[in-house]
Amino acid sequence: MILEKEKFQKEHPGIYEVWEYLEQLKVDAVLVGGAVRDLLLGASPTDFDLASSLTPEELLEIAKKKNWQANAVGSAFGVLVLTVQNESLEIATFRKEGYGSDPHRPAWVEYGASLEEDLSRRDFTINGMALTWNGELIDPFGGKKDLENKLIRTIGEPLLRFTEDPLRLLRAVRFAAKLGFVIEDQTLNEIGKSAYQIERLAQERITQEVELILLLPRASQGLDLLGISGVGRYIFGEHWPGRNQWTGLLARLLAIKVLRWAVVAWGLGKQAIRMKGLDLVTQKQAIWIAEKSEEEWQGTETLSQWSASFADKKEFEKMLEYFWQFREALGDKAVASKRAEARKLLDQLPFFRSDLAIRGDEITSIVGQGPQVAKVIAYLLKGVQQNQIKNDEKTLEEAVNFWWKEKRV
Repeated sequence: MILEKEKFQKEHPGIYEVWEYLEQLKVDAVLVGGAVRDLLLGASPTDFDLASSLTPEELLEIAKKKNWQANAVGSAFGVLVLTVQNESLEIATFRKEGYGSDPHRPAWVEYGASLEEDLSRRDFTINGMALTWNGELIDPFGGKKDLENKLIRTIGEPLLRFTEDPLRLLRAVRFAAKLGFVIEDQTLNEIGKSAYQIERLAQERITQEVELILLLPRASQGLDLLGISGVGRYIFGEHWPGRNQWTGLLARLLAIKVLRWAVVAWGLGKQAIRMKGLDLVTQKQAIWIAEKSEEEWQGTETLSQWSASFADKKEFEKMLEYFWQFREALGDKAVASKRAEARKLLDQLPFFRSDLAIRGDEITSIVGQGPQVAKVIAYLLKGVQQNQIKNDEKTLEEAVNFWWKEKRV
């Protein structure tokens, strides 16, 4: 038995309550998918899915009786989401399904399938297993053996699985990178042949899956697989060179979203990450890190130029720290001394309006509102940084008056 009931009840009381009650009703209900895979690997599952012989309508009636919160958004496809004791659980009806031209949802769903028929529609053998309440493993496609051999293999013909839903091309890569597995030869060959089908997917789904890969500890393995298989070219562009030395950077960086995307921007160019589904803030920050990593550090002048595009000092300091981490990953041996110099300069010199000993309203009382405010602030900052203007209220006020009369043209 791979499921310790007492421990399971303590850690997941809501899921236990639902599964136990269905068992009491003598309903065929089994744990399926990733949770079974994780249990076999000795890991603690974070997501739980049940498959049962109940239709969504029958399950809704039970949920009402038990006072369970039910979300029926996916009921047309045989899926219901229950929330019990603050835990969410997806329950699907045993079913067959078929896909048409739209890979985002089945074209038809048919209830009344056997458990094996239900499992046969899933993507990979390691996700095509089920566990009964009594601890019996149902494994019609050899998923346990593939786990032992560390293989990612489709259930049935790879072409059919990838044509049904091309997102499985990326999921195969993600599971291989996540688990440190190898993609079985026939499956990998078909990924290459079917790579073009990625273009059938909404860009947002692709971006989400790529980001999951990027945030893995073995993200470099994932990107190498995208390159080797040819899938990467349909995501990032034809200039993808296949196996890349730059992907090794991922292993030397913390799994921070902006840093991992910065690696892609650095390796493939900023256009590669201008993707739907990736928020504009992350795009901008990742591109900033990638571009600045190519510039020469020149102390005060560099800080002055870089800080000018930031309104908030704390945000700039955070981005600067990401920059140092990126440079360190690139092999810059002088990062420690440069970081210390930057910290000292930021503590001693003003690089933001908030660092100046003059209030904003004092400036606008002299120069008025408008674009001239930013210009005079830049003038004051540069003057103080170069030790030409003292950073005290009286001197700065005099400098503003001087700029307004003499320099504004």
